[in-house]
Amino acid sequence: VSAVTNWSDKSGNNNDATESTTSKRPSTGTRSINGVNVIDFDGADDRMLFANVACYQKAIFAVFVSDTAAPTEEQVLGGNALNNQFRLIQGRLQYASADTVYSGHPVSPTTIGVNEPAIAGMVFGTTALTVGFNAVYATGGAKQAFTNGDQYGQIGARGNSAAGERFFDGAIGEIVVIDRIPSTDERQEIEGYLANKWRLGRKLPEDHPYAPPKGSVFCVR
Repeated sequence: VSAVTNWSDKSGNNNDATESTTSKRPSTGTRSINGVNVIDFDGADDRMLFANVACYQKAIFAVFVSDTAAPTEEQVLGGNALNNQFRLIQGRLQYASADTVYSGHPVSPTTIGVNEPAIAGMVFGTTALTVGFNAVYATGGAKQAFTNGDQYGQIGARGNSAAGERFFDGAIGEIVVIDRIPSTDERQEIEGYLANKWRLGRKLPEDHPYAPPKGSVFCVR
């Protein structure tokens, strides 16, 4: 078991996530998703900070599992000193912000349960937000005028909210930010990569190009 002091940014932009306060560092080496090591957040005060990244006309994908059944609000990603939220609420993935980019705080069409790992995705489109789990999405929320409602800068909590930081209770395996709106093929490739790495292929719809084939084939002689 070890505390995580640095979560490296593999994009080449050197925007690593860090936490200077020892007691607020998440841990690693304690658990996995399907045998692959993850970072565990305690739901009390664990978080990691990085320089805010503007995500309008970009996309975010994450692999995580929640330890809380139907949480009221838990932040997978939040703004660094900004109340922007990539959150789990009553089992659904939701975008929310005090300076909202999309009206109505759109939510995923499907839910996940406690201890159920999933691939989460948000595409910050030009006119609407696409949000969902395991390649099943809904698109909604009309684009609004905004200042910084698309910016994220911490993992496991949100910033600048009188309602509290709403810490994430669970494990996060990977976060991927795409610096453009991906095409359908690109989005499916990312979903396929994450599903293969984290052994979540059976979570994808049967007609997804990277879903594993149904059943098994046996050769009998």
